[in-house]
Amino acid sequence: GQDVETLMVDHGIADGRVSISKEKVPSELLSMMYNMADCTINISDAEGFGLGTLESLSCGTPIIVNMTGGLQEQVTDGEEWFGIGIEPASKSIIGSQQVPYIYEDRISKEDFKAALHKMYNMSKEEREELGTKGAKHIRKNYNFKEFKNKWIELIDGICKSHGSWDTRKGYKSWEIKEREDLFDIYIVPITWGETGWIVSVDEERKWLDEKIEQTGVYIQSGGHFDMSIQVTIPNEWEKLAPINIGVTAGIESTVVAPVWLEKANMMDRVVVVSEHAKQGFTRASYDGTNAST
Repeated sequence: GQDVETLMVDHGIADGRVSISKEKVPSELLSMMYNMADCTINISDAEGFGLGTLESLSCGTPIIVNMTGGLQEQVTDGEEWFGIGIEPASKSIIGSQQVPYIYEDRISKEDFKAALHKMYNMSKEEREELGTKGAKHIRKNYNFKEFKNKWIELIDGICKSHGSWDTRKGYKSWEIKEREDLFDIYIVPITWGETGWIVSVDEERKWLDEKIEQTGVYIQSGGHFDMSIQVTIPNEWEKLAPINIGVTAGIESTVVAPVWLEKANMMDRVVVVSEHAKQGFTRASYDGTNAST
């Protein structure tokens, strides 16, 4: 992150008004600090969950957050609010094959200032009411007993419906492989972050290795494809054949980045894994100019 101490000097607030802790604080002292504060703020552009605001609410202190990641379900349960949620002014997807899904939801300075003024202008009683409701919300939805039970129910449910890794109940792999009487199949592997390759030497692995080798020879000899199925992040989709199908897991944000939408429009079909991922594409709309036309 940025050098906070340098920013304090640049803005003329390195006079004791702002304190920075560089040491690990014991839990009992941390709870006292939350109780001393009027509110806790987390306006990260990207946040997986945000334990700081969860701790704050558990101590009865309301929060101001960017409506991104897990912060959204902390500040509200859909009916009650336990602080102030700031809707992002812009949303984008960044990343690479090493870390493919990083989303940035940035709030505007004006919206942040408005949230600060709103919290400042509340009475002590109003802030305490938000904090009290927030503490109940945390105790109800994030206690260890509920977490343990939900986790066990989730894993047991998956194993019951789909089998364990050993049994793979209901799992049927490589259906296209079984129709080599209809298709000539070629495979181009890609690097996917730190994901490992199949380590076991079995018939499936031998089949994959043979197809990858055949594909390399076919491409070098000038071969062309009738159809391509590209399973990778959308900004890497290309028109490789007369018919192109893009397959992606989707995103954790609500709309896709412009480059994803542009690439999706190049595809003949796009396959996603959920309705949420689908809506990320269908609700996205951008104005732009094609520099080449």
